Amino acid sequence: MKIFVASIALVPILLLAVSCRALPNSEIFPTVGHQPTQVSSGPYPAPYTNYPAPKDGVPYFTVAPIDFSQSIRITALGHIGGGGHVEPTAHAGIYAPTPSTVQNIYAITNGTVIGLYQDNNKWKITFRATDNLYYYLDGVVTSNPPAPGSEVHAGDLLGTTLMGGALDVGAFDASVTLTGFVDPARYSYDEQHCVTPWEYFTEPIKSQIYAKIYRKPGATQDARIDQDVPGTLAGTWFEESLPDDAEIVEGPLGWPKTVSFALDEYDGVTPRFSLGGWIFTLHPPGTLQNGGVWDVPSSVVASWASITPFSGLVEMPLINSNNIQEGWLAVNMFGSNAIEIEIWATSTETWPRSFDAGALYYYR
Repeated sequence: MKIFVASIALVPILLLAVSCRALPNSEIFPTVGHQPTQVSSGPYPAPYTNYPAPKDGVPYFTVAPIDFSQSIRITALGHIGGGGHVEPTAHAGIYAPTPSTVQNIYAITNGTVIGLYQDNNKWKITFRATDNLYYYLDGVVTSNPPAPGSEVHAGDLLGTTLMGGALDVGAFDASVTLTGFVDPARYSYDEQHCVTPWEYFTEPIKSQIYAKIYRKPGATQDARIDQDVPGTLAGTWFEESLPDDAEIVEGPLGWPKTVSFALDEYDGVTPRFSLGGWIFTLHPPGTLQNGGVWDVPSSVVASWASITPFSGLVEMPLINSNNIQEGWLAVNMFGSNAIEIEIWATSTETWPRSFDAGALYYYR
């Protein structure tokens, strides 16, 4: 692997090329997702049906999880940040107004506790509101979380946020199935049935939430997490060694082997490249190794969906949030569900160039 810091003045090149991996004609344009040898049925539908919904459960949310009267920022679905947020996230977020703020967290509707997950002194608590509707609150600080199988009621105090900490809010509805995943087996049950939680709140809470949404004026208020466009580069891709097993893909073993060609969470239009990590060791080690998110100039890529197997090799600069180029990404679709990619950071190489031994293959 060759590493570099590239000059932003370098001109990106688009050219036709043939992938160094040759495929039989029958495999050049496959019509189904890549099928690894390891296949798992996953933990579905349990634990989502391990406890019944409360008899007085309703399919909407009636209580704000925190006090919205304070000046806070609220996000839509679809945040990308590399690492554990390499693909568009299936939850929204509520952020504290100051680093010293601590806020109470309340149950947003009646629900049965079906899952608890502890991360140091914070808890993720998942509730079943009705036979189909579920929600979770992640970032709850409490020494006494409700036990699995117990019921909570709308407005019950669950705990607090960390000082200056965020609260993640997610919801999924078994009656809704997202259609924008090329290979649904790669995604957890709550992702396959993800809905925006803000749409399920009653007024006036719903309007209070959308008034604080971090979203460009004129953009749709809500975002999608299922951004795969079949036959194009748009969406999330998985390194060839990853199995069709959401438990692995959605964890620390899967993040460094996942990339996403997604849309900016603020305007919902701008192409952004999200990297979970790079499984090869970069020499010398750099910021690209551990993943992150980069912009790609619109003069190079107007839309991820515009890149297809007919586009050939596409090379693009990776621009960080400070508008500084940190490297180059080369990608070639050699099938409708197969790509070859490589990352460099050099100012001494002659461009364009072909893939070398540092290239990786991703599928979906």
